[in-house]
Amino acid sequence: MGALSLEPVRSDGTRQIFTFADRSSYAETVEVPEPHEFAARLRIAHGAHANHHEVRFEEHTHAGVPQSVVLAQPGVATSQPKYVRLQPGDNPAMTAQELFDWIAKYDTWVYGLLLAYAAAKTGPLPMVAGYISFSGAIELSVVLATVFVGTVIGSQLRFLAGRRFAPWIYDTFPRIAPWLALGASGVERYGRFLLPLYRFSKGTYTLIGVGSGASPLLWHRFALLDTLGAFLWTTVWVSVGFAIAAAGAQVDPRWAAYFGLMLLASGILLSAVFGRHLKSVLLPHATEALATARARRHRMA
Repeated sequence: MGALSLEPVRSDGTRQIFTFADRSSYAETVEVPEPHEFAARLRIAHGAHANHHEVRFEEHTHAGVPQSVVLAQPGVATSQPKYVRLQPGDNPAMTAQELFDWIAKYDTWVYGLLLAYAAAKTGPLPMVAGYISFSGAIELSVVLATVFVGTVIGSQLRFLAGRRFAPWIYDTFPRIAPWLALGASGVERYGRFLLPLYRFSKGTYTLIGVGSGASPLLWHRFALLDTLGAFLWTTVWVSVGFAIAAAGAQVDPRWAAYFGLMLLASGILLSAVFGRHLKSVLLPHATEALATARARRHRMA
């Protein structure tokens, strides 16, 4: 259980901050005076990170209520402790912290999932991982390394697939062949700019990765530019998530979460628009690129 503090807001507007003692299965304080029905700001601190919850308390007299906080009035003997519980609907239930605890318990599996995700996609999960790493449930440095290694593995496998199977794809999948040729043409024309940035565009990870292998681009040049892009993409996504969580620790976490969701939605939208525009610009060259690729293959044969 993290360090708890409670700031009741009385009807007359007065505010006080009360601390809690950890009793293993519950938290206890002997400082809060009556009445025990009030709105409050509950702070749950875990190291440098803290969550804040706007809650409402009411007095309850039955022992064993889940998530109750035991209260006793100073200097007043009582045979049965008073309980304060959260109103239905206002219970924060600390679901976020429970999730962080679960992630910390199974962090090895979480890193494995993150590695596989980064190898398969260029979606927003690294930003979420950066957000969670601020809580300490997973290590920021391990998140950065895992995402970086995963996305490099994914791009290298795509390059290898394009280099080895491009002729077979051209002959076997006529509907895919123009897109493969398009990716190869894009890399051949704009590789020095495209390879460091293509991960930020939705729908181009496989197109450019496999297309790079199908192009005449040398592997060592691809590896250099692609690794630079992997580092840039990993650092940006993970750092944005961590920064949003850090901002939430300084202000109301709900507003930080809203901002993060807005930023995430905007990023997905912009990357989709950019990816669609990029494809629309290059698509007219698909037939020409396909013919060039097939001619090159026949010359090599």
